[in-house]
Amino acid sequence: MGKNGNMNERLRYKLRQDLSFLKNRIKYKCYRIFFITQDKMVFFESYHGKRFGDSVKAIYEAMTDDDTFRDYTFVWAFTHPEQHEELLENPHTVLVKKGSHDYFRYAAASRFWVNNVSIPDFLIPGKHQVYIETWHGTPLKRLGCDIETDSDPRQSKERMHKRYRRKGKKVTHFLSPSPYYNEKISSAFGLDRAKENLFIECGYPRNDALFHYTEEDVASIKERLGIAADKQVILYTPTWRDSDYKPESGFDYRASVDLQKVMDLLPENCILLFRAHHQIGLAEVIEDTDNIIDVTDVDDINDLYIISDLMITDYSSTMFDFSVLKRPMVFHMYDKDEYATNIRGFYLDLSELPGPITQTEEELAGAIRT
Repeated sequence: MGKNGNMNERLRYKLRQDLSFLKNRIKYKCYRIFFITQDKMVFFESYHGKRFGDSVKAIYEAMTDDDTFRDYTFVWAFTHPEQHEELLENPHTVLVKKGSHDYFRYAAASRFWVNNVSIPDFLIPGKHQVYIETWHGTPLKRLGCDIETDSDPRQSKERMHKRYRRKGKKVTHFLSPSPYYNEKISSAFGLDRAKENLFIECGYPRNDALFHYTEEDVASIKERLGIAADKQVILYTPTWRDSDYKPESGFDYRASVDLQKVMDLLPENCILLFRAHHQIGLAEVIEDTDNIIDVTDVDDINDLYIISDLMITDYSSTMFDFSVLKRPMVFHMYDKDEYATNIRGFYLDLSELPGPITQTEEELAGAIRT
């Protein structure tokens, strides 16, 4: 996209964002007037309402299993609540459609908000509300205020920094897996780390499951996905690129890796699971073949971790979670120099990564075989 086209798209994006914020902010303030905060109500949302997953799911399941919260009301916000009606088997769970009347009503009435990608800009917690931000990964690539490039076609670097600082100010608590996470998230959101109990170092709730699965769980997941028990499973989790944005479709997956070529260089008993980043989509992103399966539509990525013998990623935070299993990883960074210089940049020296870095299909297949 040319410079003028980029400026025009940013202006259109800004106008859409500002109008949406103004309309929804006024709407939400009205709901705040009429709905009193309920001390025993929790409002859950994961990946902008697109998934029932991540640490948000883990917290919900822990609360529903704990008698301490037996008289609480649990509200889940989804873009398609009809796809999650099994949650209604719990009589204390309510499903709402994101953006609906009930969405605003329950957000206004809930004492606790639990989210993993930042709540919408127009939601600002009241003095009696607690906003728990789990975030969705320990960062390798730079985030928010730490991004020094101007690669996002939707908004300028300065506007993005301003929005991240606003998002950070709303958070009551971040759930943290490490001091490293505290440092990078503080910097990314422009946070005052002196704020009392801002970071709760409890680990990532979603990762608890990686210590408690059984071989029966592994067999069941493989059967559900149609994977034979004797297959060597490789999980591929590429992240998104800020520069791959199209006004008409959002962020696209740029198929810069010939996955079939890689599979042709591997033994026949290998199968590859492709998992796109949530910014790309939540359904099939690539076509399945005899030895490649698109698993983007699987809500809980833990199911994919525990059945995989090896993971390929690039700059995704999945590396930190998968490392819990102490299984091998390969880092396929075909655009490493471009990503470091013109897109995001990194928090870590890449030489510290726990696995080989590859840039061609031949190198990738060789690293997997090794």
